[in-house]
Amino acid sequence: METTVSLIARVMQNLPVPRRLSPPGSIDEFKPQDATTNPSLILAAAQMPAYQELVGEAIAYGKKLGGFVGHVSCRTSPSPAASPHQAVRSRLSQAPLVLGGWITLQTAVPWPASRVGEAVCEAWPHWAQKTLLTLCWGLVGTLSQLLGGTPTPLTSCFLITSPAIDEFKPQDATTNPSLILAAAQMPAYQELVGEAIAYGKKLGGSQEEQTQNATDKLFVLFGAEILKKIPGRVSTEVDARLSFDKDAMVARARHLIELYKDVGVSKDRILIKLSSTWEGIQAGKELEEQHGIHCNMTLLFSFAQAVACAEAGVTLISPFVGRILDWHVANTGKKAYEPLEDPGVKSVTKIYNYYKKFGYKTIVMGASFRNTGEIKALAGCDFLTISPALLGELLKDGSKLAPTLSAKAAQASDLEKIHLDEKAFRWLHNEDQMAVEKLSDGIRKFAADAVKLERMLAERMFSTENGK
Repeated sequence: METTVSLIARVMQNLPVPRRLSPPGSIDEFKPQDATTNPSLILAAAQMPAYQELVGEAIAYGKKLGGFVGHVSCRTSPSPAASPHQAVRSRLSQAPLVLGGWITLQTAVPWPASRVGEAVCEAWPHWAQKTLLTLCWGLVGTLSQLLGGTPTPLTSCFLITSPAIDEFKPQDATTNPSLILAAAQMPAYQELVGEAIAYGKKLGGSQEEQTQNATDKLFVLFGAEILKKIPGRVSTEVDARLSFDKDAMVARARHLIELYKDVGVSKDRILIKLSSTWEGIQAGKELEEQHGIHCNMTLLFSFAQAVACAEAGVTLISPFVGRILDWHVANTGKKAYEPLEDPGVKSVTKIYNYYKKFGYKTIVMGASFRNTGEIKALAGCDFLTISPALLGELLKDGSKLAPTLSAKAAQASDLEKIHLDEKAFRWLHNEDQMAVEKLSDGIRKFAADAVKLERMLAERMFSTENGK
């Protein structure tokens, strides 16, 4: 996997040098009393032979710090009187955090893309101190041009970051059992694993209860570790084996929030991740309404699931574009689709239009993309979680990306508002063979990962007691 730092270095080689850049020897020649730097100057200088030693030192520093590649999405809606800086600072702290390395800032009014970088740096000063953020700023303008020249309303600006999270480098996704399992086996995180095991043993109970408590604690410790270094919210998953038990999901979610509280993390920085079963959606409704706990509904494949989530008033849904496409490719005779005919694109488009037409506040975050065509076809969606590889392809493409979806266009859709009680939900969802199969498959896979994680912890906790 290409690191964020190496991607920065590679992309920088193809960026244009600003015309007004002073020659390298200007400082020596004119001997000014003071000087200034800005992203354009730094970016241009970094491409000059005279400064390759500094660039090499910066890249080495970034690689030494490590980090993960993750996504942070934020949409700002500043009033005409509000400054871009104020809007970004006020909204970034509320942005859902998804592991990846790209920040998507979707502005509701036009303003120079370069100001995004400045506002982000002011909002998150520790990134400016410990990352190559300054060098990254230049990419904002380049990607802004790709997206349509001068920034316009609902144009997304992308900013690459490389926060240092030790050696934890998942490729994508939020915290889930498989990622935690992988990280828990790394030497750098044995202290966290040990703390979780000690917590489970301290609470006592059966081996199963101790293992479950240690598992919950480990999820929270990793989430808290991430939140120390990245503003935003981290998604923490409720055990998929509880997907058909509303009360159990609510109880587990509240327990996780209490564990976060114990380590000094507010519930406002957490998104509880729930499977989009009927029971999961109702759990999300109760958590949002009665406990003020924000939810991220995952494994969402059908229109019925999306409607039920909207009626439940959950914070965010994550419809999986690519997984829908995968099913159709595997189960029909058609192996390729034009972007606008892609089944995953059509599904998310319908969901987005329905939400906007009828005024639902739930955020639609398209995820799991297989190609750039899907991304372009969904430009304008609330959030799009895009992998570094596909975003790199968009850079190479060079074509302008105009919003395809918009709240205004959604008003003209022929969708009619529907209400789903449990019976209607189950029938409508059951009518979608793809959604039924993908939901059950996703739950099984998440559950299997949870079992593997618990077995690993149990072996560490009880191997001596069991005579091993």
